[in-house]
Amino acid sequence: MVFFINGLVLASWAPRIPQVKEQLQLSDGQLGLALLGVALGSVPAMPAAGSLVNRFGSRAVARTAVLLYAAAIALPGLARSLTELMVSLAVLGAAVGALDVAMNAHAVDVERSSGRARLSSFHALFSAGALAGALVGTLAAAGGVAPRAQFTASAVVAVLAAGSAAATLRPAAHQHPGPARSRSAPGTSAPGTSATAPASAPVSRFTPRLLLLSALGLCVLLIEGVVTDWGSVYLADSLHAGPGPAAPGTRPSPWP
Repeated sequence: MVFFINGLVLASWAPRIPQVKEQLQLSDGQLGLALLGVALGSVPAMPAAGSLVNRFGSRAVARTAVLLYAAAIALPGLARSLTELMVSLAVLGAAVGALDVAMNAHAVDVERSSGRARLSSFHALFSAGALAGALVGTLAAAGGVAPRAQFTASAVVAVLAAGSAAATLRPAAHQHPGPARSRSAPGTSAPGTSATAPASAPVSRFTPRLLLLSALGLCVLLIEGVVTDWGSVYLADSLHAGPGPAAPGTRPSPWP
């Protein structure tokens, strides 16, 4: 359910970008600056969420993040200027970034405890939520519902759903060790002996394979972001499509 809410909330925002742009009278450059707020919020929130998961566990962080994320969707609708929109999207980005880390960490824990491959099923729920959110945004745009009204209603429904989902999250069977917790190095002697363990060689975090995967992920996210954030704007501004026909120009992300 948490994965479904994750996809639902952000996807309901994307189809309304042309209306928000028009209401705030933003140029393309100003809109791009405002949309940068999502990245400015999510990038620092992700490593911070990882540290919180190590300290408090994935379940606690996921429960908090999903509630904050569900409520944060109301903020873009309340924005009255470029600055307010950018700040609201930064808050939304921070919430979704933290939720992405925590819910995937918890999903891995659930998969380990169940002994079955379940992660792909969780990600399928995210895709289903993204499609549902895009449909909600499209229908609201076609029906002439103001973005503020839609986002406020979405926040209320999402918070109720998030509260239910948070309450039913299973405790993690796997404990995430904190950075301060000591670990036995290879070759450590058994308790009660005086032998000293040899120092283990430092492990590089940035291997060529990791850097290649990171570059590939950047390319994929760039393409996805262009279509999601600017597809409906292109249809509305360049092809002069109405709110309803322009809204499906967004393509919700198929993965969290």
